[in-house]
Amino acid sequence: MVENMDNFELAPPVDLSHHFSAVTKRRVASKIKAFYKYFTIPGIANLAGGLPAPEYFPFDDLEAKSALPHRFKPTSNTPVDPPSASKKHKHNAYLNDPTQTRVTVPHASSQPNRLERIDLNTALQYGTAQGYPPLYAFIREFALTRLHPNIPYKDGGEVILTCGSTDGFAKILECFTNIWTPDSGKPLSEREGLLCEEFAYMNALQTARPRGMSVTPVAIDAEGMLAYGHPKCLYNVLSNWDVEKDGGKRPHIIYTVTMGQNPTSGLLSVKRRKEIYEICQKFDVLIAEDDPYFYIQFPHAANDFSQKHRNGQIVSMNHFAENNLNYQTSLRVPVRGIVKNSNGYPCTTTRMRKGKSSGSEFLDSLVPSYLSIDVDGRVIRMDTFSKTIAPGCRLGWLTAQPAIIEKILRITETSTQQPSGFVQSLVAEMLIGPDKYDFASSGKGSEKPAAGWKMDGWIRWLEGLRGNYERRMRIMCEVLEEGKYVATSGPSQADLQEQEVQARTRRLVQGVQAARRQRLNRVIACSYARTNAAELANPTIPSTTIQDFKSTPDDDDAFEVLTKTQIYDFVPPMAGMFLWLHLRLETHPLFSSFPHDQFSHALWIFQTRDPYKVLVAPGTMFAPTQEIQDAKGWQYYRLCFAAVNENDIRAISENFVKCCHDFWQIKDKKVIQDMLDEDESGQVSERVQELMKEGTWTVSPVMC
Repeated sequence: MVENMDNFELAPPVDLSHHFSAVTKRRVASKIKAFYKYFTIPGIANLAGGLPAPEYFPFDDLEAKSALPHRFKPTSNTPVDPPSASKKHKHNAYLNDPTQTRVTVPHASSQPNRLERIDLNTALQYGTAQGYPPLYAFIREFALTRLHPNIPYKDGGEVILTCGSTDGFAKILECFTNIWTPDSGKPLSEREGLLCEEFAYMNALQTARPRGMSVTPVAIDAEGMLAYGHPKCLYNVLSNWDVEKDGGKRPHIIYTVTMGQNPTSGLLSVKRRKEIYEICQKFDVLIAEDDPYFYIQFPHAANDFSQKHRNGQIVSMNHFAENNLNYQTSLRVPVRGIVKNSNGYPCTTTRMRKGKSSGSEFLDSLVPSYLSIDVDGRVIRMDTFSKTIAPGCRLGWLTAQPAIIEKILRITETSTQQPSGFVQSLVAEMLIGPDKYDFASSGKGSEKPAAGWKMDGWIRWLEGLRGNYERRMRIMCEVLEEGKYVATSGPSQADLQEQEVQARTRRLVQGVQAARRQRLNRVIACSYARTNAAELANPTIPSTTIQDFKSTPDDDDAFEVLTKTQIYDFVPPMAGMFLWLHLRLETHPLFSSFPHDQFSHALWIFQTRDPYKVLVAPGTMFAPTQEIQDAKGWQYYRLCFAAVNENDIRAISENFVKCCHDFWQIKDKKVIQDMLDEDESGQVSERVQELMKEGTWTVSPVMC
C-alpha cells in the first residue's frame, strides 16, 4: 500500500566508506584541479594554470554529418502483432524522411558562459575530471530525471563521465578493493573477491584477476542471477562462505549485467532485483551494475515467440503480462525518511513510495535499474555510448551516491583526467546543438543549421535502435527455430528385419543350451522356422526408432529410417544483442568418441569453412572458472544478431543452421579428427582472420 509522503524527507544514502580501499581512503582533491573552478570567473586574467594557448590548436573547427534522431523506425512499446523485416524491401528499418544533418564544433564560441560553451578552445584544453561541462550537464539530467527518476535516497545520485564502461569498472575496483598477491605476506582472509553470473563478460573479470581477486560465479536462469532456490544461488554462496575453501574473504562486490546479460541475453525482473538487493543489504554487498544494453529490451517479443513455439510457455513468469504497464509508476519501494512526530521532533521511519514517470513512454516501458530500489546507495551503475553511438568514442558515465562519485573523481584526476575532448565536444554538439550565439553559423552553405537532438531526440534515437535490433532478433530466432531438428538416417527396414530375426534366434539358442543335444537340435529347427516365418510376415520395428520413411524408386520395400533429432535449443532473447544457443551435442552419433570440449570445438571449426563461413563465440569464453568451462561451457555458443546487416541476417543464420545439419551427418571419426588436427596446425586461425577481414561473422567474439 502506498503511503502519504507529505512532510516526509528522504533519508541520505548509507555511509559505505568502510568499503573503500586503503589507497582510496588516502586520496585527497587535486590541488591543480582545485584551481579550475576559478577559471570560469568572467574576465579573470589567468596566470595560474599551465594552459597552452588555444589559438595555437591546429584545428579550426570540427565538422561531421550526423544522423537525425528519427532515422530508424521504432517498434511498439506495447506490441500486439510482431514487427518483421520484409524480405522484398531493403532498408525497411529506415524512415523516408531526411535523416541527416551537419554538426559543427567551432574553434571559439560566442557563448559567454563557459559551462554552456561548446567549442574547441574549451574542449581541447585541460578540463575537470567530472567531464566536459555541457555534456556532463546533459548526461546528468538524462540519468537522474529521465532514466532513473526514482532513486530512493535524499537528493538522488551523481554522475561522472568515463572512458567507457571498462574504464568505469576499473575505477570501481580501484575505489573498493585492495591488491592481494600470494607473496604479499597478507593472510588469505584479506584477499578480495568478486561475485558474478555463472557466465559473464570476461573483459570485466580480467580486470579483477590481476588485482589478486577471487572470482565466484552465482547460478543463473533465463532472467539472470538467482537469489534463492539453487545450491549456488546468491544467498547460499554468501551464507555458506568459507575463507579457506572459497579462497579469500567473503566478496563485497557483485559485477552484473542485468539487461541483455552478456552472454545469455537475460533480463532481470524487478521482483528478482528486489530479492537480490535484500540479500546485498543483509551481507553488506555493493552492486556494480554494467548496463550497456538498457534500451534494447523486448520481453514482449521474447514471450510472444516463446508462447508460439514452446507450447504456450513464456520465458519468465516474473515479467508483466500486461503490455501497457508503466514500470516507473508501478514501482513500490519501501524508503527511509524523516518525519516530525506529534511533539514536533524529527524521527526516522519507513514508508512505501510510489514511483513517478520519466516523462517518456519508451523509457517507462523498460525494466528499471537497481538504482530505482537503491535505498542504501550501494549501487554503482555503468553506462556507455559504445552501443548507442559508437564503441570507438570510449565515452560513458557512472551513476552512484555522491560520496562514491567523489572518490571516483579523485581517482580520475590522477589517471585518465577526462575522456577525449574531440569526442565530448562532437557528442555534446550533436545532442545539445548550438545555442543562440552560434546557431546562425552552424550550417554550411545552403544547409539548414543543426538544431541538436535535445533530450527528446536522444530518447527517440534509442527507441529507433531498439526497433532495429528487435527486428534482427526475430529474424534470427525464426531461422534457428525452423532448423533446430535434423533428420538423421538409420538402417533400412530390411536390415532391421534381419537384425531382429537374428537377435531372437540367438536368444532362443542361449535359452536351451542345457537341453540334450538330440532334443536341442529339434527345438532349434522348429523354433527357427516358426520365428522366421512369423517375423517375415509381420515385421516388428520399435516405434521410438522409426519416425519417417523414405523409399527408393527401385524398391518400395527398401525404406531408409529417418530420425528427428534435436541439435540445439535456445531461449528467445529478452534484451541485448545476443542469442545464447544450447548445443545438444550428445545427440550426435560420434559424441562419445571425443572429449566433449574437443567435439564442440570441431563444430566451431566446421562453421568457419566454405560454404558456411560463420564465426560465433564459444561458451567457454564466458566461463568465469575452469570448473564451469569443463562442465558446461562447451555446450553453448553466443550468436550476436546485432553485428550483421539486417538484409544479411537471415542468410547468415541459415548458413549457421545448414552447417549444424551437415555436421550431424558426419559418421566418420577421421573427419572430426582431421578438423582438430587442422586447428593444431594453425590453418583455422588463418581462416578466422580472413573471415574477420571480410566482415562475414555473426559476432566479433572478444570485444563486445
